[in-house]
Amino acid sequence: AVRTRGMAGALATLTAEELLELPDFTPNIYKVVRALRKDDHGAYNCLASVVFDTEFVNRVVKEYDFPRFANLRCGLWYAGKHHGRTTAGDDDEGDMSGPGSCDEVDHDDNDDDLRCPIDGTCYFKSTDGHNNNWSFSATRLNVHVAECAARAGGCVIVDATRSTTKRFPDSFSKTIPIWAEVVNRVVCAGGASSASDGEIQKNETENDKTNEKNDPACDWRAGPFLPPWVSVNEKERIHRLLPLFCAQLVTVNPDLKAVVHALKAPLRCFWVNADTLAKGALPFSRDGLTPQQRGFTPIILVSASSPMQWHGERRVTQDGGNSFAYVPGAGDDEESWARGVSPGVFWRLRREIMRASSGINKALDAIAERERLKGNMGRLTDGSTRTVRLTEGSKPTETVGQRKTSSNTGTQKVWEVAGTSDARRGAAGCLSPARRLLIAAQSGSPLGAVSEGAVRVLGRDPRLSGIAVGSVGSLCIESVWENARAVLYVGESDNPFSFGAQKNLAVPALHVKARPWKRSRDDLAVGLPAALGFIHENRTDTNENEKDLLNDTDEKNLLIVCDTGADHCVGVVVAWLVATQ
Repeated sequence: AVRTRGMAGALATLTAEELLELPDFTPNIYKVVRALRKDDHGAYNCLASVVFDTEFVNRVVKEYDFPRFANLRCGLWYAGKHHGRTTAGDDDEGDMSGPGSCDEVDHDDNDDDLRCPIDGTCYFKSTDGHNNNWSFSATRLNVHVAECAARAGGCVIVDATRSTTKRFPDSFSKTIPIWAEVVNRVVCAGGASSASDGEIQKNETENDKTNEKNDPACDWRAGPFLPPWVSVNEKERIHRLLPLFCAQLVTVNPDLKAVVHALKAPLRCFWVNADTLAKGALPFSRDGLTPQQRGFTPIILVSASSPMQWHGERRVTQDGGNSFAYVPGAGDDEESWARGVSPGVFWRLRREIMRASSGINKALDAIAERERLKGNMGRLTDGSTRTVRLTEGSKPTETVGQRKTSSNTGTQKVWEVAGTSDARRGAAGCLSPARRLLIAAQSGSPLGAVSEGAVRVLGRDPRLSGIAVGSVGSLCIESVWENARAVLYVGESDNPFSFGAQKNLAVPALHVKARPWKRSRDDLAVGLPAALGFIHENRTDTNENEKDLLNDTDEKNLLIVCDTGADHCVGVVVAWLVATQ
């Protein structure tokens, strides 16, 4: 009471102008509601919801003998035990005809991981199916999914949506059905390499009796088959765009020979969620029919999200008596709560993480940092970092630490390179798939995954001379520090330079705090002036055209690092190019 009277007396002495400058402490109902909603969508509730939905997914997929795919990135939270044991789309090294081939492989048992095994991943984006934004992606063809479905007579794809009003993500409602119809029409025409725009149009209007795809029992051009909740008007507008989408696929000209040979009936989507299972109406579950008998090849789209019967919180009680606020499709927005912990890490340490309960954010931060430090060596076991440099018309030379080695020695299989998510980060920039395969075969190396500590030396543009990019994992490799002129880290790790300090490696370093863009879209913009100033002070002015990159093993570079090696550091490099043009 005395403290209150003292505060009131202090306020009474303020002038009107000073009172106006005081912050407004009046309760705001909208702020309170947002704070409560943010708490309900915290890490513990999201992870508990993932575990809850995973149990449903397991009950569904075990009813099918089809290959299983997790739609990136959300789907990996609900399916993907032992993910990485095989590479999707590889024809020579493994038969992906069904989940049995995965279950027969010996693995260390992990009781924490409740997910079902999968045969690979796919990437269908919901944005390609948004209303008035329908499109066919020429960069996300997912040919391996069509081929596996053709070989096995069907496939299962797992994904989820965070929407409380939708039962299925737009990737399931429209993106995949559009993709399936485009593949059907091009395959019916004989494949992309043998089908021109005119031939596709001709096959849509004429019944070519010599084409084995024109089976009266299988109509290859009757789609797209969209779910009933898509309006008739939207279906009509999508149907009118199909010739354009087919032409886009033909322009890309992928190798569809295996799909043309194996696909006996057109692809067609069917949708499964918790309501479907409750009604006992799982489509084509172990019915013993072939695609020719059905008249189509089913693609079973399993949405892990449990539908909300009303808006607002729904609490679920666990076996131990604890309850949590259910978040549908929690894995759909991992950047906002996972704090850098991947699905694989969570499921490997599920019990440890869930025991943290109220302190789960600190536990996730500690685990994320621990995993970065533990995994930065990646495939390299000798404590060195591998860099591949390439110039036009030259043979790639591999440098391991300070030692040169022959670029054609090694046993790394090319398909293991092409199938990784880091394969697109070529040693000399954005390379075509054929060029990536060639360099990987010549170097006998996966080019050193950036996310696992490898460094990419830039230099095609003179303004990039003496600049390299990498992930935070590279900061735990001594040879990286020894070959760095200076280090710029743009990320949210608390102490990224601790390794260099422990080793007494005196290198100028700057830490620009920047969270992932989904959590803060302003951090990078705020930190750019300091980052660009640091680059200007520490970058070498040597002209890249005046030196031989292949013999330049002693040249030190300014290293720009972010958490993944393909996010903020690239943005800073682009900003540098713009600022110096």
